[in-house]
Amino acid sequence: METFARFSATTVLQRKGLEFTSRGKTHLQPVFFYFTLDTSTEFLYGQSVHSQATIVGLDIPAKVSIDGAAFSHHFGAAKHLVDKRGALAKFYWLMAMKEMKKHCADVHQIIDKMINNILENKKNLLSMKDKGSRKVVRLDEHAEETQNTM
Repeated sequence: METFARFSATTVLQRKGLEFTSRGKTHLQPVFFYFTLDTSTEFLYGQSVHSQATIVGLDIPAKVSIDGAAFSHHFGAAKHLVDKRGALAKFYWLMAMKEMKKHCADVHQIIDKMINNILENKKNLLSMKDKGSRKVVRLDEHAEETQNTM
């Protein structure tokens, strides 16, 4: 949440990453997109992609090995292409899927890396659970049940 507050203030004050209308109004959709991306990856995978910090140029913790800017770019581009394909309705087949497949493959590669990190650190997670010092992460709960990455 702290990163969101710093990102929002920095972005709005410095006008980075936001589109302004001719009347000087700000579109806040990118701010909430990056916030949702960071909080959802933190909850699901136990590690935020820090897309907010990367976009604005804030320092990212050294232990983070995920490129937040690349992840948010590929995720956003894939989302945009899904929207375009949906707008084509019954003519969806007219849209080429090569670009979409590349963006999805890049997103999957980053997520697979996060999943493998969780599975490799499973013993450490179990000891943290005994101590009660662990935050709730959806993938950790699944890792307790299985080592299957599928």
